[in-house]
Amino acid sequence: MIGCGISRQLDAFKAGFDEVFPVRHLQVYTAEELELHIRGDVEAWDLDTLRASIHADHGFTDCSMPIVCLINVMASMDKAQRRLFMRFVTGSPTLPAGGLRHLKPRLTVVRKEAEPPLSADDYLPSVMTCANYLKLPDYTGEEVLRKQLFMAMQEGQLSFLLS
Repeated sequence: MIGCGISRQLDAFKAGFDEVFPVRHLQVYTAEELELHIRGDVEAWDLDTLRASIHADHGFTDCSMPIVCLINVMASMDKAQRRLFMRFVTGSPTLPAGGLRHLKPRLTVVRKEAEPPLSADDYLPSVMTCANYLKLPDYTGEEVLRKQLFMAMQEGQLSFLLS
């Protein structure tokens, strides 16, 4: 229950919404069907969609090996892992209406430099959620990327750090 503090505002919102779009029309849909109609196909997470949705910048190009590996890792994610990834990168576990292609600002992946004596494989990826910005080290391979990305996704939930 929301509480009595905003009950009048909530009742006014419901009445206004019902005037524009009667709630009885929504009751023919399941919650999943309604989400699909409002948000679009949020399951579109294939290689082509990922390639079209990710902008490589600052040390990476679309053909850079870490970008190719990232797309492969992302394409292999299940629904729960996608939610973790989205929450890690954007602060929200869900995609915008229309899916990843409609993320604003666009998902940008940039190179995160290693400082000697450490190598890129010693670093976790980091993010700027306000800009949908993923800072990715130039890992030596896809399995290292997978391991470090999943560690960051799991350990970085609900964290706010200055990087």
